[in-house]
Amino acid sequence: MPGEIDLRPLVAGSRHQWHFPRIEGDDLAFRHVGAMGDLEPDAYGIDAPVPNRPIVDISSLDLILVPGLGFGRDGSRLGRGRGYYDRTLGGVRPGTPLIAVACREQVVDRVPTEAHDLPVTHLLTPDGLVAVP
Repeated sequence: MPGEIDLRPLVAGSRHQWHFPRIEGDDLAFRHVGAMGDLEPDAYGIDAPVPNRPIVDISSLDLILVPGLGFGRDGSRLGRGRGYYDRTLGGVRPGTPLIAVACREQVVDRVPTEAHDLPVTHLLTPDGLVAVP
């Protein structure tokens, strides 16, 4: 989305398996993406996996790159208000790294959160990757 770092170049030429989210009803379904041709703009204009790509159980993922409007150095995350990631990330395996991908300007000491908001475990900016204390 506008203001978020474009992760699509990571897929091109990568040896890793990639799974991108697709909004399906009130939830996110992570689907396997083997090539950029597996993505299409969804109703929000976000490149998402085409619906026929296989769904992956979120508890099987080794790490998750998490978008947002802003992030706190304490792991707090400000999303776009629909709760898709908060609902979905509740199903991750304990200990799975949740990595915020952000520009420097998106990271502050703390962002406002509510009881249902899930924190990230790491911050990834152009300055590098840091674990949240």
